[in-house]
Amino acid sequence: MFTVAVALLGAYELSSENKYFLQINRQSASPDVMAGKQTEAGSKGILLEMLQMEITEFEEHFPGADIIDFLKATKLSLKKGYGDKTMIVCMVNRVLPFNHRDVAGKVNALNPKSTIYILGRSHGEDAAKFVIFSPFPKLTKPVKYDVFDTAKKYKLPPRIKLHRGSAKKISYEATHIEPENVYDMFDIDQKKVERKYKHGENTLGKSPNRLS
Repeated sequence: MFTVAVALLGAYELSSENKYFLQINRQSASPDVMAGKQTEAGSKGILLEMLQMEITEFEEHFPGADIIDFLKATKLSLKKGYGDKTMIVCMVNRVLPFNHRDVAGKVNALNPKSTIYILGRSHGEDAAKFVIFSPFPKLTKPVKYDVFDTAKKYKLPPRIKLHRGSAKKISYEATHIEPENVYDMFDIDQKKVERKYKHGENTLGKSPNRLS
């Protein structure tokens, strides 16, 4: 979810039309995350465009420094069949100088169906600064951005409930939304945690003021 959020903040810097809500996928193994974008479509009303997002991380454990070889071994493998409604995000988590035009040329030769974003932290700078570009289907220039600065410009409610209707203008109404269970949010087994760390008990000793 973090990688997707950072990637979509970067996508917003590439185009201010890119404003998406995120929802983790708990129904199946794929996609990793669902992203939804609302668009005012005149007489057709408001359209909700849904994207399936697949995430992969290019880090030091991969035997090689070629990002194209990595993509061919992961999300662009012939065993995968992602379509044009899938957005593939490759997080580069290693020092890797490369030419974005060269990457785009090699990706085009593979002729994938999905939109692809390449994302990574800006080397030698603050941890909140990232660089993003898309090599496919349309090459974009690499854009450097600060996630905190971009988030301030990203005007969307933090949580929403969507419903069917015939409205032609996007609007949001205040409503009661049940609080999110943190165990569900991070896919943690609540019972296992509670058994290991019993509520109200000091696991280091009977007295809360000394170690035994």
